[in-house]
Amino acid sequence: MTVSPVLISLILGGFLFLLVLGIPVAFALGFVSIMVAAFLWEGSKGLFIIAANAFGFISSFTMVSVPLFLFTAEMLIHSNLSEEAFNALSRLLRRVPGGLIQGTLLGSAVFAATTGSSSANTAIAGRVTLPEMLRRKYDMPLASGSIVAGGALGILIPPSLSMILFGILAEVSIPKLFIGGVIPGILLTLAFMVYVGVRCSRNPRLAPAAAMTVSRRQELAGLWKVWPFAVLIVVIMGSIYTGFATVTEAAGMGAFATLLMCLAYRSLNWKGMKSSLSATIKTSCMVGWIITGAIAFGVVITYLGIPQRMTEFIVGAAIPPWAVIVAINVLLLLMGCFLDPASIITITVPIVVPIVMALGFDPLWFGVVFTVNMEMALLTPPVGMNLFVLKGISPPEVTMGTIIRGAWPFVVVQAIVLVITILFPPLSTWLPSRM
Repeated sequence: MTVSPVLISLILGGFLFLLVLGIPVAFALGFVSIMVAAFLWEGSKGLFIIAANAFGFISSFTMVSVPLFLFTAEMLIHSNLSEEAFNALSRLLRRVPGGLIQGTLLGSAVFAATTGSSSANTAIAGRVTLPEMLRRKYDMPLASGSIVAGGALGILIPPSLSMILFGILAEVSIPKLFIGGVIPGILLTLAFMVYVGVRCSRNPRLAPAAAMTVSRRQELAGLWKVWPFAVLIVVIMGSIYTGFATVTEAAGMGAFATLLMCLAYRSLNWKGMKSSLSATIKTSCMVGWIITGAIAFGVVITYLGIPQRMTEFIVGAAIPPWAVIVAINVLLLLMGCFLDPASIITITVPIVVPIVMALGFDPLWFGVVFTVNMEMALLTPPVGMNLFVLKGISPPEVTMGTIIRGAWPFVVVQAIVLVITILFPPLSTWLPSRM
């Protein structure tokens, strides 16, 4: 079909107009796509095509993993298992410069390896460690920046809800995406910790050390409280890596193991269980609507041939492939200042992934690069999701300006790791090749 510039302008203009009105991205995409589909296929036929495609994706076996991972995260949030693990790691690392911050970052990485949610990661880290940082007179920009940065690890260190969404839309293996995020996730965690260590070594007043009241032996004994997370990591990621279970099966085993541990420790009461179920249902519905809008948008732009024509134009123009990758990442970074990662994935993946593949790049590598870039979106104002999550649970003296000032240095660290991930593809592809 010949693509009319007028039609493309109407699609983009209508979408942007709805965003300006404050309509969520999922509904804005869905509404515009349905209107265009009804025009292209003369009414009800277009609606049926979109509904059939959306239902096919929403009802897929892979999608069942989303509420299961979310349920795992919510149970950990509403129990005291995560609080005890954070405290144990903070005590272990308190002799290191910036010990409590280092424990927060390491705890966030461990928590991320069991849940896949950046907002849950930020909320639990902020709730557990921020009051203690305030009590010890830590530098608030550095402390708050470390919490939101550690929370962002939730979408890179597997399991990752963002990677599930990317894998579904880009038709890339989700287990391999998960495993591909392991090394970059560890690298980014270490980079955060090195940055904090250097700053606190040069200026110890940023993170005053606490008085030593327990021995090293007692600190190591406290690591016993981290073992539930070690079990969950083995159950979830170990089963995926070895091929013992699919992503959905691993998510189910993880949720069941979490429930058993919460019951065994008596750390989750009936009120907490109801809150966990309620939050899981709400977030799962939101993800479902995002995917529905994405599928509707994908059906329309594919029928119009927009991705194919853009690919042909870029390949025919002989633009250097790496210049295209740089341009795409700059675009994603700019979009990250105004949209959340799920919305960016929804809008861009159907368009940019065909271009990346036509240029000869591995879509698995690009999926990991994309996710690292989306981590930056969680920290960049004015719409950085983790910034608002932390502000929502912080006392009045921790202002949004304080959180943003603290987040910027971590965005720079993320940018450095992003460049490294782009320049060295084996960081993302070597481990999946061993599956």
